Amino acid sequence: MMNENKLYQILQKKDITQVSLANQVGVSSNYINLITSGKRRPTLSLAHKIAQVLNCSIEDIFFPHAVKPQTIDKEIIADKISNIITIGNTILDYLKK
Repeated sequence: MMNENKLYQILQKKDITQVSLANQVGVSSNYINLITSGKRRPTLSLAHKIAQVLNCSIEDIFFPHAVKPQTIDKEIIADKISNIITIGNTILDYLKK
């Protein structure tokens, strides 16, 4: 299993040991080491606990290369909907003639 998570880097950056993380989430430090090295994957419940302790999202830790959805600009969407309505009304007016 290839290590594709960023758990090790995040622990280093936040200056948190694997032992400390293990204690906070209720598993052995050996198990955290296996997750960190990519030899094991955490359950969703454990991934959630780890994310809470590290104040990160599960995606940021365990799926760092996942494509993140873009933020939707509501003004742009509203403008496009308005344009569609205008076009629709124009077509209806034309058909009524």
